[in-house]
Order: sequence, then structure tokens, then C-alpha cells
Amino acid sequence: MLTRLSVLDLSHNSLLIIESNVLVGMNVTNLDLGYNSLRRPPTLPLRKLEFTKTLILDGNPFEMLGEGDISNIRAEFISMSHCNHLLRLAKNAIENLPELKTLTINGNKKLSYIDPAFIKNTPRVINCFLKSYN
Repeated sequence: MLTRLSVLDLSHNSLLIIESNVLVGMNVTNLDLGYNSLRRPPTLPLRKLEFTKTLILDGNPFEMLGEGDISNIRAEFISMSHCNHLLRLAKNAIENLPELKTLTINGNKKLSYIDPAFIKNTPRVINCFLKSYN
């Protein structure tokens, strides 16, 4: 089992799904799942990570982040930018992230609704970047 990888770059593939036990116990400095074909964030596999400093989910065709879609993940930096189909961030879409310091949600051209309570229980967040380039 590859539990001590520093970088795991699975970006720019055609991944539709990540099986629930693929990331079990991994302690990865950088995990890049960007620019795949993930319709929803791989919530369960990400919860099974031991820790990641940087998690990139950019460029995936998410349409909505629903309640708990990004939750209980041990990551310091998360980016969900340039997701060209992302329309809305629901209440508690991002929650229970004890290590999160920086959240970047930029360049999502169709993002039209952000619930005022889209983020919850992220006590260490010091940077949150939300920017649209419409």
C-alpha cells in the first residue's frame, strides 16, 4: 500500500469515480484530482485519507456541492476552481474540516448561488477566495 507518497497527481484524466478504499490511510502532501470527469466530489474516499496538505478538485464538472459533499477531510488547502458546470453551493456543503486554512473557489463561470451557510465548522480558515470571472 502506498501510504507515504508525497505527491499523487491524477489530474487531466477521465476519472468518473474513485472507489471508496483507494485513499485509505494515505498521507499525501499534494493530491491533485483536477480536470477529470468527476460529477460529484469523491467524499468517502477523501474522508479515508490520513492527511493531505493540498487537495485540488479544479476543473471537474460538478453542478452542485450539496450538504456534506466536502466534509470530514484532513486538508489544509482545498481548491475547487474552474468547474465550468458548478451552479450552486448548498448549505453546509463544506463542513467539519479541522485543518483547513485556505479555500479557493475561483473562475466557476456558472456559479449563481452560494448559501450564506455554505461553510461550517472550519475553525482554522484564514483565507477564503470566492471569485467569478463572468
